[in-house]
Amino acid sequence: MVNKGGRPTKLTDELIEKARHYVRNFDKEPYNDVIPSLVSLAYVCGLATSTVNDWKARGVDERFSDICSQIEQLQHKRLIDNGLTGVFTPAITKMILSKHGYSDRIDHASTDGSMSQPSRIEIVAPQHDS
Repeated sequence: MVNKGGRPTKLTDELIEKARHYVRNFDKEPYNDVIPSLVSLAYVCGLATSTVNDWKARGVDERFSDICSQIEQLQHKRLIDNGLTGVFTPAITKMILSKHGYSDRIDHASTDGSMSQPSRIEIVAPQHDS
């Protein structure tokens, strides 16, 4: 196979199959990954992580780009699911989710009083006569 720059590439049909196998089985033998990652994909395929990131960024092959997207989606989903259920620690979940665009935001009230605090709303259960 030849890449867009005209040079031969390591991205062969065999490598695509290895990558697909990893996506389908990342949490099983022989991989046993808790979450899938592009780093693990690179390792499984015998590539440098920088090569995987480069191919992904340049869109060298649509099949490979789709595999990378699937890995990121699976990672995102597992982080949310396992973070919400307490399987993953909050600190690790928060750190990795930051790679997916999540962040902590703290709203600070102004010190000059120009921003008022929100109104307090209480929900009270109805009282029934006994």
